[in-house]
Amino acid sequence: MPVTYAAIVAAAALVVWLIFRNHALTREHRRMAVRLTEVDQMKKNFISHVSHELKAPLASMQETTHLILERIPGPLTEKQHRLLDLLSTLKPPNQKCPVWYQPSSIF
Repeated sequence: MPVTYAAIVAAAALVVWLIFRNHALTREHRRMAVRLTEVDQMKKNFISHVSHELKAPLASMQETTHLILERIPGPLTEKQHRLLDLLSTLKPPNQKCPVWYQPSSIF
């Protein structure tokens, strides 16, 4: 079966279309990779910020509680005793708070 001029033109057009499509998909892939890197950095920054915002006051409360327990400012008042009793009942037995992770989408 002889190859016609129309078949050659159609094949060439298909090859050109495939080249352009490949180029477009490559650009889209690169754009998505850049965006994914940006989102990952945003996630890291968010976690770092939240972690700092939680740790700073907790460290301050822990140090204050330690000072009160050591009676450095002086003898404990009745209110301080009640507060320490309350804190001791809130502390988990293994001194660690349980953490549950659940995957979720941010979009």
